[in-house]
Amino acid sequence: MKKYILLLGGIVLSVSLLGQSSVRIEAPPATERRINKGAFMLLQKGAYSPNGRYQLALPSDGNLVLNSYRNGSRQVIWSSNTANRQVKYGRFQDDGNFVLYDVNDRAVWASNTDGRGAYLAIQNDGNVVIYDANDKAIWSTDTWER
Repeated sequence: MKKYILLLGGIVLSVSLLGQSSVRIEAPPATERRINKGAFMLLQKGAYSPNGRYQLALPSDGNLVLNSYRNGSRQVIWSSNTANRQVKYGRFQDDGNFVLYDVNDRAVWASNTDGRGAYLAIQNDGNVVIYDANDKAIWSTDTWER
């Protein structure tokens, strides 16, 4: 069996030649959950990192939180401090800014990344990061390895 490492569109793949006509392709495990521009986050919803240890969530009190799950317990490791501000939803806007809006559609919190943010990543290391189009971090919760 011959094994090759390929770089395909910025993704590293492991390719094994099993025989004359068999090929097995293995992609590396995901290290982040990407949220693209235009995505909404509704109350009482959330998204997890690929390893399931971290969750960015918007509970009913309107406080955007990053939860860490370890040893069967949940711990809030970051928050937007917007509890009881009548937050209705969050949106990663088309301009690259992540914003929380209240029931009157007024912004009550923002990442201040408008014009620069390309995608938001919930990472396996416990950090939530907004990256620009060149994959440079421009905002984060600064919660890696917590």
